[in-house]
Amino acid sequence: MENRDSKYIILITVLVFFAGGILFLSSRKPLPPTDVKIMDFPLKIGDWTGKKEPPEQNVIDILGTDKILMMEFTGEKNQKVLFSVVYGEDNRLSFHPPENCYLGSGKTELLSKTKDTVHINEKMELEVNRVIFQVGQSKQLVLYWYMAGDRMTASYYKQQFFFILDQIRERKGKGALIRVATIIRREDGEEEAYKTLNEFMNAAIPLLEKYI
Repeated sequence: MENRDSKYIILITVLVFFAGGILFLSSRKPLPPTDVKIMDFPLKIGDWTGKKEPPEQNVIDILGTDKILMMEFTGEKNQKVLFSVVYGEDNRLSFHPPENCYLGSGKTELLSKTKDTVHINEKMELEVNRVIFQVGQSKQLVLYWYMAGDRMTASYYKQQFFFILDQIRERKGKGALIRVATIIRREDGEEEAYKTLNEFMNAAIPLLEKYI
């Protein structure tokens, strides 16, 4: 019983923090927008060559930001990786789990979702969400995570907490949803698809802080 009561107390405390933060922010004038360079993300990173795919207007309207980077990168062995970043300032509703979009199409099935840790150039460990979708006749492996300021996390709720905290302390919150995806080819399997994403992330992630 005591354990249950303590969980309720923690939940109420978190809700009060969010509610108080939102009320406080509504009374403050935000700072001018930051000069963001995410749309200038390079087309060539290491052995990967990319091309940009502009988002549709309805996607921009739904997310409430036009800072949406969508790219397809090709590796030296013809591996394909879809790379996307949704960036926003002072609008925490711009970020939501990408499975909402996948499943909203009605043509996609969520097969699995777990947490995973990706090792970046032996210098960094990044916790991500690892999701497999059935998209038509093919399976797709997706890894995604969030940013709030310069913090990276797999947790949507942690990102929202830090986003509001930055708005309270600095009068400005900035964040992003980052996603990488590739097709799971039948002849290779899931682990080979994961290896492809890991190789791409090793090249791309060190650049992110320069553009976000």
